Amino acid sequence: MVDVRQIMEKLQQEWSHSWNQLQRALTVLGGGKVHPWKHLTAGLTKPPTAWPELQTQLLTNLLCFRANYAQILVAWSLICVVRHPLRVMWLLLLAAGCFHLLLVRRSVVNVPIGTDGRVFTLMHRQLHIALAVASLLWLLLTGTTLLLLSIVVPPVLMVLGHASACPPAGDLGALSNEVRYGMARAFRHKDADTEEMEGGAAEVNAPRDDELAKRVEQIRQKYRPPNANKLNKE
Repeated sequence: MVDVRQIMEKLQQEWSHSWNQLQRALTVLGGGKVHPWKHLTAGLTKPPTAWPELQTQLLTNLLCFRANYAQILVAWSLICVVRHPLRVMWLLLLAAGCFHLLLVRRSVVNVPIGTDGRVFTLMHRQLHIALAVASLLWLLLTGTTLLLLSIVVPPVLMVLGHASACPPAGDLGALSNEVRYGMARAFRHKDADTEEMEGGAAEVNAPRDDELAKRVEQIRQKYRPPNANKLNKE
């Protein structure tokens, strides 16, 4: 009974840690400045005909107006939830399974084989393929394929249509760096600062708050050799 309790407590901690990471990532993707809605409809023009120019415009607007687009997606999703509450539960169960395998288990699953302790490991690409097949079967068996498409497709088409018709409203390089650094910090391992100090991980050059900077300095002081300051002075 104690072992089961310990396993459940560990699983709860893993879920809590992964959920916090997912929340931070969603804040980065759907956060940022919410532009006035009247600005989104002002100055709309015909989309560029050249693909490189159109691609740059799409990426720039998707990053610049991502907070507004996220609100559109959330509002449409809530409408679908209200209209189909029971079938949405099947999608939530599927999302929970994907969350557990991809974020909690880090795309590595050990499947026991027999009673002699042998295990079969599914990881990364193999697990992703198996998860895709299982998800497709789940959607077909539960009859939620059309519901998922109705949740995703309309807002995506609306967003792509606006992003292609709206002139670029920001700097693509700066917006890309902002999102990239934000995602790197969101999914940063809790011991990443210690690993950086020991040379075990690459440093992410993202802005740090005062609390995190103080924690990093405490870790460095803890692992710094006693005679390091004397050697540096010499």
